[in-house]
This record gives sequence, structure tokens and C-alpha cells, in this order.
Amino acid sequence: ETGQFGVAASRSIDGGATWGPPVRIADVDSSCAIRGFRAFPLPSAESETSGRVWAAWHSCEPGGPGNAVFVATSPDGAVWSAPSVVTRGRDAVLPAIGIEAATGRVAIAYMRSRTAGIDVELVQSAPGGSRFGGARRLSAQSMRLEWMPRTTSGRMLADYISVDYAGGRPLVV
Repeated sequence: ETGQFGVAASRSIDGGATWGPPVRIADVDSSCAIRGFRAFPLPSAESETSGRVWAAWHSCEPGGPGNAVFVATSPDGAVWSAPSVVTRGRDAVLPAIGIEAATGRVAIAYMRSRTAGIDVELVQSAPGGSRFGGARRLSAQSMRLEWMPRTTSGRMLADYISVDYAGGRPLVV
């Protein structure tokens, strides 16, 4: 144990009756938190029809001043790929991931911090999740921090969003 925050997975091979010990997927650096905004690095996961599992989370962007969304994959939930950066220069937090069963396209929605406030953006991969395209803004207006309710951890917009595919299009809720 490194004593650092991290993303980990635990798997069951008996339908959930018992669980194996957690396997560390990646360390999480939360030192670049968005000042005054509650955005814990909560992971999101989804599985392909083949059984390959995807995990997404946010952490400090390598070489950048803000946060980025990272992903890692696993064929079995026990062995994980090295994390890769999905967003760069977006100050992206709180990702949610969805996979289109028919094509294997991966969509990731996340909150983006900008001077004007917080926006929701979406990136989508090519079929099979091989590479991600550019970010698309979904929010019609930036949510200013002072509009959000205060918590002891900072202003809170939401901690949980979801992405699902319907009719070949990613839907973010």
C-alpha cells in the first residue's frame, strides 16, 4: 500500500457471493482540485459485451495545471492496462462512461471547469474504443460556482452523471 489515493477494482467469480481483494488500477493525484468545487475523484466503470471492463476517473493532468479524465481496461477485472489520458487541457472532473454494445464505441461525459463556471462535455471513441475524438459541450450555459449549494467540501453541482447509448447515440443524464 502506497498511502496514496487510488482507483481499485475487486472482482467476484461466484456471482457476488464473495469478493477478491482489491487490485490497484492507478494512483490518483488530487492536488490540483478545483478551488471551491466539490469533485472527489469518483470512478465510473462499464463493460463491453466481450467482458472487457473499462474504468474512468479524474486525476491531475500530467504536465498540466488542471485535471484530466483517465481510462484503463481489463479483460478480467484482475489485470489492468496502464492508464491513458482521454482529455487534455480541459480541467475535467467527475467522468461517467458508457459503451455502445453493437459497436464498442465508448462515450465519456464529464464536468469541465472554466472561468465562466462548470460545463458538461462529452468525448466519444471510434468503434472498439481505439481513440477518442474532440470534446463536445453539452451544457447550454455554464453553471457558476456561486449558483451551486455549499457543502463542507465545496460547492456541489452533482457527483453522479450517467452515459448510456440509445439508438446509436450517447445519452447523458
